[in-house]
Order: sequence, then structure tokens, then C-alpha cells
Amino acid sequence: MSFQPQGRSRPGCFGYGCVIAVVLFTVVIGGVTLYGVKSMRQAVEKYTSQTAPPLDSIVVDPATTEIANAKFVALKKAYSERASHSVELSEGEINALIQSSSWKNKVRVALVGDELAATFSFPLSDLGSWQAASMLLGDIGGRALRGDAQGRFAIADGKASLTLSKLNLNQRPLEDMARSHAAEWILGAFNAAMVGDNTAGDNSALPEVLTRVEKVALQDGRVTVQIR
Repeated sequence: MSFQPQGRSRPGCFGYGCVIAVVLFTVVIGGVTLYGVKSMRQAVEKYTSQTAPPLDSIVVDPATTEIANAKFVALKKAYSERASHSVELSEGEINALIQSSSWKNKVRVALVGDELAATFSFPLSDLGSWQAASMLLGDIGGRALRGDAQGRFAIADGKASLTLSKLNLNQRPLEDMARSHAAEWILGAFNAAMVGDNTAGDNSALPEVLTRVEKVALQDGRVTVQIR
């Protein structure tokens, strides 16, 4: 489990990293909803862009950053000591953590009631190597992912759920079926990353990082993270 809100290290899959993960893998929607290499290449060109200009800079209150980092450190300490702990994060605190990470000016979050909205603009190379995909789709790693999304994301007793109410890629909105496929793929990728080769589907086989998560929930413009 990784808690590193500062520096160039990638955020872990728990904490605010989960928030970002909701939008990071949406580029594969072309491969999920369309068939054939030609169609997939067309989807990549349609839903990704050639450049990823940074998002407009935001001024983060130093006091908010200090509070967010303190909550983050306290949660990390509780996890390492195998103690129960719960924190609530505001929209400003989540963005403060993001601005202190390698995703600064690449991802921005807004909490809209019980839904999370995210705006993003970053090169696909930030997600890792695209060498295998490039054999079929061309220089996909040299392209960028820009857009915005909104939906409900939660973790309860080690199980994640996601519903997307809006997803725009490269200024193109995706319809209901495409958003549903995107949500299913994101959850599949998330669970595969967490569970590894396990196919049993029981909590006893889940890695500790998930068995320790009692709740990650959005409600009334706040994110609650609770570990046990």
C-alpha cells in the first residue's frame, strides 16, 4: 500500500489514487465497443488527441494543503499500525493532494453531491508503456487523453462499484452503452490489479489493501475513507 502525496511517485490504488483511476483507463473504450483493428485505430484517433495542454493552474490554500497532508499521513500511520481510522476529505483537500503529486495540472476533481466529477489532460505515456498496443494501433503512446467524467464510485468491504453519468473524451460525449462498457472495463482493470490471478471471488483471497478498506464513499460533497 502506498501513501505518497508528494514527489513524482505514482499514487497508490487506495486513497485519492482510486479517484484518478476512475478516468485513467477510459481510452480503451474504443477497443471495448468497436471491433477490428481499423475501427480501433479510428476510435483512438477520435477519442484521443495529439497534445495534452496542462489544465489551468489553481491556487491551493496552504492551510488546506497542510490539513490534507496531515489526514493523509494519519491514514497511512493507522494502516501501518493495523488500526481502525476514518477521514473525510473535501474537494479542496483532494485537489491539494493531487497538486502535490505528479498529476499536478493534469487532473482536477469536483465533488457534486454524491458524484465525483473529474477533468483531465495528460499524455498516455503517463499511464505506462503502450508498446504492445502500438503494434496494432500505431503510436498510441504518443497521443493524449483529454476530457471530463462524472459518476459514482465507492468501495465497500473490499468491493468497488462505479457508475458513469457522463464521459467526454476529446470533446466527444459517449452514450449510455459506451459509458456502461467503460465502467465495467475500469472495474475489471481495478479488480485485476488488486486481486491478481485470483478468480475465486471471495474476500479471503483479496489482498490486504482491500480487506482493510471498510468504506470509500462520496456523500454530500465529502469523501469518506475508512479502514479497519
